[in-house]
Amino acid sequence: MLLLLIACKTEPEKEAEPCTQGETLCEGERCWVKMCGGSFEMGAWHGLQLDEDELPVHTVEIPSFEILSTEVTVGTYNACVAEGGCTDPMLREDIPAFCQDRDDDHPRGCLEWSQAGDVCRWLGGRLPSESEWEYAARNAGKKNLFPWGNSPEPSCELAVLGYTDGDPCGEAGPGHVCSRPEGNSPDGLCDMAGNIYEWVQDSYQGDYTGAPDDGSAWEREDNYRILRGGGINSDEPVTTTNRVFHDPLFAYSGAGTRCVR
Repeated sequence: MLLLLIACKTEPEKEAEPCTQGETLCEGERCWVKMCGGSFEMGAWHGLQLDEDELPVHTVEIPSFEILSTEVTVGTYNACVAEGGCTDPMLREDIPAFCQDRDDDHPRGCLEWSQAGDVCRWLGGRLPSESEWEYAARNAGKKNLFPWGNSPEPSCELAVLGYTDGDPCGEAGPGHVCSRPEGNSPDGLCDMAGNIYEWVQDSYQGDYTGAPDDGSAWEREDNYRILRGGGINSDEPVTTTNRVFHDPLFAYSGAGTRCVR
């Protein structure tokens, strides 16, 4: 019997495209910023946490992703509503006054968790995992206490903060996106501290024991969801590790999102 051996020509494997940290791709008014993957120590290494839920510090391996440079704006969200991809938060009877009459370049507050996910899907992305959000806020996982670094302390020159004597840094609610450029991260991300809280994908757990180490979201049915970054009318610190949580149906003027893809 004659055995014929036929050599199969295989295509060489394509090399992965090089990743440039902080590279920005703009599509109209929206810009996506590249976060190159890497390993970082997630959690309150600084010892300033107000709650044990920022511990234990744990190693997370983050794949590369892109993140919006700004919080989702009123203009973007309204376009999603017009195309049927999102529901109008104004239809709720308990919407706070600060959600009304916002300009197109204000962040879209008063979003429920599911509405935050809807607009991200409409944009071709998704909600960030909590570890992705912290990795981006910390300039690809560096030990930055705030998005701009470890100093100076937060101020109204750097972020739209909680109320001080009834005045949220001179704004009538959340400020326009990127209104405090001195507080941007080195990668050019605006408002990662203050302005509005940003919903992420994860369910809330009481601490990081057993948290995923691959950058994925940590989810559990029928549980509170997590918001990051700090927002008006809140006395929570705006550190890059601080976590708050709420019912996914919770909506207030300082709750919106920022998407990844």
